[in-house]
Formats: sequence, structure tokens, C-alpha cells
Amino acid sequence: MNKKLSTLLFIFGTFISYGQFVFQKTYGGNNSDYGLTVINSGDGGFIIGGSQVSSASGGGFLAKLNSAGDTLWTKTLLSNSVQAIAKTDDHGFIIGGMSGTGGASNQGFGIFKTDSSGTILWNTNIIRSGYINSSTSVLQAYDGNYIAAGTSQEFVFNYYSQFYVTKVDTSGNLLWAKVYQASGLNYCTQIIQTHDSCFVLIGSSDYPSNSTNIIKINSAGNVIWAKNLSAPGNGFIGHSIQETNDQCFVITGWNFQNGLFVFDVSLIKIDSIGNLLWRKSFGGNFNDYGFRIKQTPDNGFLIAGYTESFNMNNWDSYLIKTDSLGFLLWSKTYGGSGSEQCYDMDLSSDSGCIMIGFTSSFGLGYNDCYIIKTDFIGNSGGCFEINPQTLNDTISIMSNNLIIQVINEGYQFPVYAFTSSFGDVSVACMGNVGVYDFFTETKNIIVYPNPSTGIFTISSSDNFANAEIEIYNVLGDRIYSDNINNSNLKKICIDKMVDGIYFVKVSDREKMYIGKIIIETN
Repeated sequence: MNKKLSTLLFIFGTFISYGQFVFQKTYGGNNSDYGLTVINSGDGGFIIGGSQVSSASGGGFLAKLNSAGDTLWTKTLLSNSVQAIAKTDDHGFIIGGMSGTGGASNQGFGIFKTDSSGTILWNTNIIRSGYINSSTSVLQAYDGNYIAAGTSQEFVFNYYSQFYVTKVDTSGNLLWAKVYQASGLNYCTQIIQTHDSCFVLIGSSDYPSNSTNIIKINSAGNVIWAKNLSAPGNGFIGHSIQETNDQCFVITGWNFQNGLFVFDVSLIKIDSIGNLLWRKSFGGNFNDYGFRIKQTPDNGFLIAGYTESFNMNNWDSYLIKTDSLGFLLWSKTYGGSGSEQCYDMDLSSDSGCIMIGFTSSFGLGYNDCYIIKTDFIGNSGGCFEINPQTLNDTISIMSNNLIIQVINEGYQFPVYAFTSSFGDVSVACMGNVGVYDFFTETKNIIVYPNPSTGIFTISSSDNFANAEIEIYNVLGDRIYSDNINNSNLKKICIDKMVDGIYFVKVSDREKMYIGKIIIETN
């Protein structure tokens, strides 16, 4: 056995102890419900949040899912929406969103601290008088306190909007609140903590043109550096940022295609002080948006968002996987005949990912919260997903120093919070929802000889009726497909296969079997 194949077997051998849950599910009632945020809860499950109008109370919702997507508990909060969730050191959660309890002109940062069961321990509302304040990102700082970031926009004329960041202690008492003001209208979408206990903010600006502001601050909220990223012509909007393993940063968002008034998904890498390293774009012939980025264990990147390029101008949820330099490895879209949009994504404990947004194709209401759980190559159960012909290109981006004015402003307003039950669950992906073990040979399918030179047989104890056979490489590319009808045996002959590990998938409307084949031609 050659060295390369031995290495591949070692890597994949580490996953044999468990399977991967994959599913598509909707959550909600008979009106409109939107999923806005999701995190890996650290115990194999997930915490989701969003906004709903299907319940009598309305407002924001919070729910705990197990690894199969079943709800363990649900909460409804007296808040216009739950827009951000983060884990805390005590195994609870810090929740951020918009709260309307300060009056129409005093909507504030609603910050809720819960235990592991979603029970509220304390809550507060941070107000900037005369402004609509909305928290879009929260986290627990290394010092144990909590940070919430978002946008503060003038209520009457909407002439001004700025980045707004607040810090509270472990009991919810305000430590500081700061406005970061630059030219134009500015909307903050995310804050992250860096390895040096500082923080980085990202959001959009309408000056110059459509552009992106990135601001690094220390633990006291003082500016360390600030950059504006812009593109020639019609601009670039950055929405999500992550610090990479080499202490640089990657950004996703969207940029105008050159000469066309449609958007592509953007992927940009900058160094530790905001200088450009490289920049890529992805998409099709219509609008494509990147909403969340995560670095994967192989140092590549996952981007989640939505697209209208591949579904007859209807929206689909969109997942893109790249290598460490931003080159496309694979992409997937998810959705039905209506519209789907994905707003957030996190990596799962089983090397897959979970996406959240809304759907008008499935569920019980006009729009329902839409959850997609995938394996490590983007499979979600085999239905309502396609492998689109995503185009990968290079874009022009400029990085310039940004002048920021910092204003100390904010006070606390009490929040009354209550909880009640939330919604119903329905299955979107019929037939293939549930668990399948992607890495372990099952007893239902045998592939032999194994290893093979490219000529092998697939055998099963069950007859397949009108089933499809697909073979994938480790990057998720489908390299072969065929059908098998009323038989439990199929001989496969593929010329010029590259040595390595491949996955064999056999599926009909009732069952799906996964096998593994090793190719050795030498």
C-alpha cells in the first residue's frame, strides 16, 4: 500500500466510531417563522433562535435540538427577535437581539442570560436614546464578561447609523457602551474575539459607495486599527469574519460582478492588521450572498448563504466549500419550488455543519424556520439538494485606513421576559431523513473486491427497485452514476480511477446504503 493511501486511511479511520446525522426540517406554526442564528451546543446538539408570529405571544424564539434535529425544549422570549446566541462557561447561553420594551424610539440591545435548559437567569436592555438599537452578535469575553454588538440607527430621519458595542458583567450590569462612527450609514453584523483578547467588528457602509468596515478594538473598547474594504464600481459588502489558524482573518459577503448589477459570494483573506492577502468570488448568473464563514479542520472554509442562480430565479440555501487558498472544492444548494434563504451556519461535532434560515416550500406556515444538517461533503439526506455549477473567480478589492470617532453613550432599561412553548416540527426531506453512517461499511451493502483496480461489484441482501448508484471522491465530487433495477447485484467498471478512497451510495425512495471502496491501480 502506498504512503498516500495509508495517510488517507488514517484520516478516515478517525471517523469510524460514529455516523453522521443528516436531515432537513422545518419549525414553526401556521404563519411566518424565521431562523436567524444557530450554534453547536457542544453536546452533539444545537441551539437555534429567530423570530416568529405564529404563536400568540410572537417575538423571539429559542430552542434546543438534539443531534437528529428533534426539539428537547423551546422558549418564546418577549423580544422582537433572537439574532445571536453564544455558549457560556457555565454551560448556559448568552442571547442577543432587538427588544422593543423601551418604546418605539428606544428599542435596545436585549441581552438575556440563560442556563443550559433555556431558563432566563437575568436580562437587560441597553438603550441609546432616540435610536433603534439592534444586537446582531454576542459572545463571552475571556475575562468572563459579555459583549454585544450591532447597529444604532437614528429613529426619526434614519440619517445616521453606527456600529454599537456594549459590555456587561456576569450579572448583566453595564460596564461600557460605545458608538463607532464613520462617514455614511454603517451597519455592524458580527463581533469576534481574537487570540490576543481583543475584538474585531465587521459590517457594511454606504461610503465610499457600498463598502465594508472592519474595526479592531481592545477589551476596553478602544480602537487599535480600522480598515475600509471597497471594490471598484459597485462595491463589496462584508457580512461575516473569522480569525484563522494562522492569526489572519477571512471574510464573506457579496460583491457586484464586474460590469453587471448582480451579486456574487465573496471570500477575502486579510492579515492581522487588515492588509489584503487574496480575494475570491463564487456564484452563477444571478444574485448570490454569503452570510456566514467557518474555517474547517482541514484549514479550508465553509460559506453559507443563499442564491437565485440555480433555481429559476427562486432563492435556495447555498453552501460552498473551499480549500485554504479559497479555491472551490464543492458547492450545494437546498430548497424546493418556493424560496429558501440561509442566514447562519455552524460546524457540527460529527464533522458536518448545520444551517438555519427560512423556507416557503415546506412546513406548516407561510414561511417556516428551515434547518439543514449536512455531512462533511454537504449531503443532507439526498432530496431537495443539487450540485450547482458554481463559478470561481478573482475580484478586485482595495483596503484603506478608516477614521473612526468613538462616542461613549448608553444606559440600561429593565426588560420583562417570559417563556412559553414554540411551534411544531415537520420533516422537509422525506425518505432519507435520519442517520446514516457515512464512514463505516454497513451490512446491507458489500463492495468487492476491495481494494479494487476500478472494476468491482456492489451486492446487497435486498433487491433494489429503480435505485440510483453514485460514486463520490473524498472532495464530494460525483464521478460516476448509474441505475439498478430489480436486482441486488451490479458490476461497476470505471477506467483510469485515481488511487484513493471513494464512497458508494445506493438509494431508492425508501432506503439508502453507503459503502466504501479503495482504489489501488499499482
